Amino acid sequence: MILKELSEILNIDLATTVARFGNNEMLFVRFIKKFPNDKTYSALCEAVENKDYKAIETSAHTLKGIAANLGLSEIQSFSDNIVIAVRNEKYDDIGELFVTLKSVYQKAIDAISCLE
Repeated sequence: MILKELSEILNIDLATTVARFGNNEMLFVRFIKKFPNDKTYSALCEAVENKDYKAIETSAHTLKGIAANLGLSEIQSFSDNIVIAVRNEKYDDIGELFVTLKSVYQKAIDAISCLE
């Protein structure tokens, strides 16, 4: 898969996102390929499993920032929704939000793994 196809599958605004990397497409590709190995998502999974709301907030907020820098807007959005739920003490909402985040995260990981 080429970068243009990845951007279409994951709704990445390539022009804006690559601009964050000094308009260096190769640098962006190098960073997005590292995303599946980032430990933030696994930390979020563990925090959700343990109902550690402070760790959920921290991990979701970090994941939101990473996703934003890489143009992964769906992951950014659902991570932000989890942060908001924790901050508003709407703990019952976290499970459903996390299920959705899991789905969009897996879609991104699958697509990134096919990137040439």
